[in-house]
Amino acid sequence: MSKKRPQPQSLGEITAGQMKNSTEGLKRLASSHPSIKHILDVIEHLQARPYATNAVIGGEPGTGKEGLAHTLHELMHSDGAPIVSVSTSGRDPDELAQELFGTAPRIKGDRPTDGLVVEAGGGTLVLDEIIGISAMLQRRLLELVKTGRYHREGEDRERRTQVNVIVITDGNLAAEVTAGRFRHDLYHKLARLDFILPPIRERPEDIPAAAIWMANRVLADRGRETNVDLEPGPGEAALEAGTVIFRRDAIETLRLHRWPGNFRELEIVVERALLLYSDNKQITSADVTRALADPRG
Repeated sequence: MSKKRPQPQSLGEITAGQMKNSTEGLKRLASSHPSIKHILDVIEHLQARPYATNAVIGGEPGTGKEGLAHTLHELMHSDGAPIVSVSTSGRDPDELAQELFGTAPRIKGDRPTDGLVVEAGGGTLVLDEIIGISAMLQRRLLELVKTGRYHREGEDRERRTQVNVIVITDGNLAAEVTAGRFRHDLYHKLARLDFILPPIRERPEDIPAAAIWMANRVLADRGRETNVDLEPGPGEAALEAGTVIFRRDAIETLRLHRWPGNFRELEIVVERALLLYSDNKQITSADVTRALADPRG
């Protein structure tokens, strides 16, 4: 019997690529931002009818692209399928080609290398920042995603593999196509699923759930069983004894910040506010303000 596929618990778990079994499913993922609604709609469909395909994920640094790539991999593939990531930004084309596709022995006694497309076989190859790669690599990637065929460096023999490719980029890959710097046929092969993760400043309504999830992860990573939850509003039930209260004024302080570092910055600020400045009973606006002004950057 196949295992039940895990469901993301929160927007935080999607962007951090962490999944847990739950019957609550997508109920906790509400967001008014259209890009997030689109992502959640696709995730819901993949949960119901999973299939493996290629994807492009764009967005500013710190918006959770790597985590979303891992979440998509978990939804598309059965447990145990490999996921392999490689940074392509600024790399020498020949060196990157060898890492991706492997190498044939140059002299007698040399051992061949398989390359990352073999390591990721049956699973997912994540290419981090594909903008700027050479025309040669674009051609070879097109052959890979179109036919599953490739060859090692220094070898004429054609090889085959089955791998899905997820591209993550801080830039705008579609704009690169329009400018003629990226192959349109490769883009359309990769962008079977096409996502843009918006920056936090465009989605302040998502900050409370993300901040609370991050605070709970901070405690869990340190082996503490205490939970963090949002301060109850008028008429809402009181929190369980021992719960660390995330005050609503603290959430409002978070919402007013511009977050140039997006979720990466938010996680640092939440950790500082909770562990350095709070009294371990509640996180206040003053705690968040001190965390935001922390000179350690």
